[in-house]
Amino acid sequence: MQIRWRLVSFSVFTMLVFAGLVKLGMWQTERGTHKQQLVEQLAQQRLATPADLSHILATPHDQLHGLPVQLKVAIDPSWRVLLDNKVHNGKVGYQVLVPVIHHQLRFLVNLGWLAAPLSRQQWPQMPEIPEEVILRGHIKLAGEQPPLLDQRYLFEQRGAVIRSQTAQPELIAKQLDIPLQPWLVLLDESEQWGLPRQWQWFNMGPEKHYGYALQWYSMAAAVLILMMVFLLRHYRNNSEKES
Repeated sequence: MQIRWRLVSFSVFTMLVFAGLVKLGMWQTERGTHKQQLVEQLAQQRLATPADLSHILATPHDQLHGLPVQLKVAIDPSWRVLLDNKVHNGKVGYQVLVPVIHHQLRFLVNLGWLAAPLSRQQWPQMPEIPEEVILRGHIKLAGEQPPLLDQRYLFEQRGAVIRSQTAQPELIAKQLDIPLQPWLVLLDESEQWGLPRQWQWFNMGPEKHYGYALQWYSMAAAVLILMMVFLLRHYRNNSEKES
């Protein structure tokens, strides 16, 4: 009776592990499919005509990602945001975000990369930025905010400069106490003004998600096979004993 109970417990535990691995595989598959859709959307957006205000307002939120824009904007001189821990050509620094205004829209523009001083206690010198420009770039929807162990370090402020651990417009808007659209614009790489920039739209492409999914499914299959081999041997040994 005790042996049978252990066998049932082992089988239940193994099936739970199997189900968990399959669920992880399905999650990575879904993420890969979503990333693939975004890649295809970006490819289509690159061929689109730059959007004006009416086009932006008429576009559903989930279709804004990658949308090219060309807008005359006034750059808000009140704030500069340093997006922390950004790498360019192997060097660590910041990306500089500035609030801009176009009619009734106020949103953030990412100007590119700025080198960080050697000491964390030193903040970089802010570059000179024109007060009014024709902005050419692409809309980017903010991804999920990774969790921070200590929310006190989400923002640091020195005068009109904010050092931020997040690119979430909603959180930055709350910190700056100004209304911002729930997206930002990446300055076009061909524009002569701004800072050095080479945009990376995804931290991980769809093929990596599919690769991780295959690993999880393979582990699930291995667990199931091992359980079946164990049960088969168990019943075969019992049959030999009984005979």
